[in-house]
Amino acid sequence: MANQAYLLQQLNKAVLLMATRLDQEQQASLDELAEAAALSKYHFHRIYRLLLGETCQQTQLRLKLAKAGQALALAQTSVTEAALQAGLLRLSL
Repeated sequence: MANQAYLLQQLNKAVLLMATRLDQEQQASLDELAEAAALSKYHFHRIYRLLLGETCQQTQLRLKLAKAGQALALAQTSVTEAALQAGLLRLSL
């Protein structure tokens, strides 16, 4: 098995991609995340959960919550607007 420090470095690339996509109001696919980490999809997901203690979906939710929290902390917006901007809510017309 590969060195744990190397794997964490590779997984960090995937987390950075998640954060970048969140800023672009998009969501990275599992294929894109695995590619960013230079791992197969199967190994990426297994190693991600093992080393980071959460799934990619949980990480993406945590990043969205952090983004909403930042907007609220800076008093830039209402709770509803912060949730919408972070991708936690969607308006259906």
